[in-house]
This record gives sequence, C-alpha cells and structure tokens, in this order.
Amino acid sequence: FVCPSGFRFEGIRKDYLLDKYVIITPGRLLRPRDVEEQTIISRVAECPFCPEKIDQKNIVDQIDAPEGKITSIKNTFPAVTLDNNKTYGAQEVIVETPDHKKELHDLSEKQIEQLLRMYAKRTDDLSEVAKIEYILCFKNQGSKAGASIVHAHSQVFATDIIPPDIREELKVSYDYQLANKTC
Repeated sequence: FVCPSGFRFEGIRKDYLLDKYVIITPGRLLRPRDVEEQTIISRVAECPFCPEKIDQKNIVDQIDAPEGKITSIKNTFPAVTLDNNKTYGAQEVIVETPDHKKELHDLSEKQIEQLLRMYAKRTDDLSEVAKIEYILCFKNQGSKAGASIVHAHSQVFATDIIPPDIREELKVSYDYQLANKTC
C-alpha cells in the first residue's frame, strides 16, 4: 500500500522504544472473501444513554458542548470497583452526545474538543483517587469492538495495575533519561 506521498505502509515495523516488531498489512483488506461480516443490532426500546433515561444519581460529571451536554456516568456493569481490593478501580461511560442517532464522525470539531476536555477532566479527577495507577480512555465502536449500546459513547477505565507494556515503556523512558540526561 502506498499513500499519496509515496510512503509504503505495508511490512514489518520496529517499535524502537520497546524493541518489538509489528506487522502492518493493509493489503489484506483486498483479499477475497466468501464470508460476509455481519453486525446484528437489536434496537433497545429505551436507550439507557439518551438524556431522559440516564439515572441522575449515576451522573459523575457533565460538560456543556455545542451539540448538547457530554455526560460521564458510572458504569453499571463495571469490571473494577473502588470497594473491591481484588478488582480495584473505577469505570465510567462518557455519553458523547445527547443525540442517539449521531456517531463520533458526525460531531462538530467543537463537540469533539469538549469530549477530549471531558477525557482530560475525568483523568485528572480519577488520578486523585487513592491507589489509582493507570487510567485509559477508550472507545469501542460496534459490537465486534465490544460495544453493546448503539448510542455514541466511550469509557474511562482506572485501576491500580499498570499494564506490563506501559510499565516497560516507563522503564525504558526512565533509563534513557538517566543515560542521556534528557527526555
């Protein structure tokens, strides 16, 4: 695959920071298929992320935005909780728009800017919670990525465990800074 500038993307690339390799193969998109991928969506009569259905006691934070409030709510099916030392952490759902029919790509730049501000705000707030060591903001789009609700949303996941790859990146960065006296 060659982008307009002529740079080739396909092949093996090295992550010099972690001394690991990754294979990039966009050409696989052109391979023959005789199986059609399908996503089956069962429309829920009442979307739990539409403004009138959000339980007010679950609202953690809100930010005003041009296309309506961006709302952070407690995840009602969390993988981690602050009251369990074996699975310590917090999970929140960020409802990106009050409009059930809009996707992230439909939002204005100003709405997306406010969404990024919400990620930063929730990250700052969760970083103040005792024992939280790692915070990840992520978006699952579609059922294959793990989303179970159609309404545009993302999540914030905070835990006391630093993933091994992140821990390794931190160590390599620290070692580099010590050895080179620069970041």
